[in-house]
Amino acid sequence: MLLEGIETLLVLQKERTMSRTGSHLYVSQSTVSKRIANLEKRIGKKLIEPDGRYIRLTADALALVETIEPTFRELCGQIYENQALESHTPIRLDCSETLVAGLISEALADCVRQDRYITITTNHTPRIVEGSCRISDCYWVEHC
Repeated sequence: MLLEGIETLLVLQKERTMSRTGSHLYVSQSTVSKRIANLEKRIGKKLIEPDGRYIRLTADALALVETIEPTFRELCGQIYENQALESHTPIRLDCSETLVAGLISEALADCVRQDRYITITTNHTPRIVEGSCRISDCYWVEHC
């Protein structure tokens, strides 16, 4: 898909490696390569070139990023704002007391005030590791 290719190119510009770009997008390094190759094929221009251990965007890619990035960011914002996000599914966060109290308390407090379906439980780290959830049951909320 064209939007995936553009998103991948934008992340690759910042991350500078296929591996880190894949990690950022939660896809494999191979998927990153395929997305970039498909985008290059679609627009008919070479977009990346090796630069030692890193990837460098070509002049054509930099011009494309400069032109497309603001519109792409606006489009992502419009899609986000128009999503029907209301859900009544409980979101359970099992965290250490230290983490909740020290590092993320303010952000979580705002989230809990906005969404009554968030439940926070605390435990000691060994208990959390022992009771780790399956990937399909876990959610990471980047922004509330």
